[in-house]
Amino acid sequence: MAAAKSYALIYLPTTFVSSLCFGGPELNVVCYDRLEQQHNGSGKGKDLGGAVFMRPVDTPGLPEPVITL
Repeated sequence: MAAAKSYALIYLPTTFVSSLCFGGPELNVVCYDRLEQQHNGSGKGKDLGGAVFMRPVDTPGLPEPVITL
């Protein structure tokens, strides 16, 4: 089996990404959501768990094949 190869690194401003996909007409936007809550240490802060983020990238994703059922 061939070793895995990285084509690009995408730095995301969060941890615990639970899902990632490519979107946009050219598939050059990464859409991802986060799993954890973020607090400022006082127990108060924005609850961004489940929030969806989008970020443009230089390396586009690959299209999914069309499936007919």
